[in-house]
Formats: sequence, structure tokens, C-alpha cells
Amino acid sequence: MDLIIILGILLALLFNFANGLNDAANSIATIIATKALTPLQAVLLAGVFNLLGPLLFTTAIAATIGSGIVDPEFLTPALILTAMVGAVLWVLATSYLGIPVSSSHALIGGLLGAGIAAAGFGAVLWPSLTLLKQVVAYGSGGA
Repeated sequence: MDLIIILGILLALLFNFANGLNDAANSIATIIATKALTPLQAVLLAGVFNLLGPLLFTTAIAATIGSGIVDPEFLTPALILTAMVGAVLWVLATSYLGIPVSSSHALIGGLLGAGIAAAGFGAVLWPSLTLLKQVVAYGSGGA
């Protein structure tokens, strides 16, 4: 198996771990507080669904993120791996410090940073980002 593929899989698993570390408590706090499940059962349940979510629904999300942020002409395996490393490090660092963070925003920021570093500001699809900002703002308005 190609080294890039192995690194991509490992980084995806690490990103999933960081996402669970950052967000899993939000989804299981009520279950534990109401004693519907034991903490161990709730953590195991969160782990299973944090693993299944990306495996089952990643294609649509990856297509949106992969084609709507950085010009596909500049998307290389190295750029994508760099973006994932940046996102993982950011989510792990902020989680360690207890700072709330969005894993999705970290991934988008990683892609932006890697794209700009690799090919300059012209690599970014700015009109798509404006639309993405509106969708994210609308989707998070109830939070």
C-alpha cells in the first residue's frame, strides 16, 4: 500500500479521535446525567458513532470540502495531508487547553492555510467560502 494512503488513513483516524475528544462529551452528558447509561456505556456508544459517522457519511462532506475551498488544480495528496495535520494539531491543542473549537472549522482552516502556503491566495475559491460562511452561520444559529 502506498505510504500516502497509509498516512491519510492514520491522519483521518487521528482527526476522528481529536473530534471525539473535543465533542463527545456534548453528546453524552445528558445520557450520563440522567443515568440512562453508565459512563462506560455512553463513552463506548459515542466512540462507535464517532467512528461510523465519517465512514458512512464522509463522501458528501469530503466532496464539498474538497471542491469548494481550494481550487482542485492545487489539491495534491501532500496538501491534503498538511491540512489534516494542521487541523489535528489545532483541535488537540485547543482541547488540551480547554478552549472550545469546531473540528470542521479547523479542517477548513487547515485547507486554507495549506492551499495558501502551497500556491498563494489565488488557490482559494473565495466565492465558495462566502457561501460556506453563510451556510455555517445559518446551521449554527440555534446553538
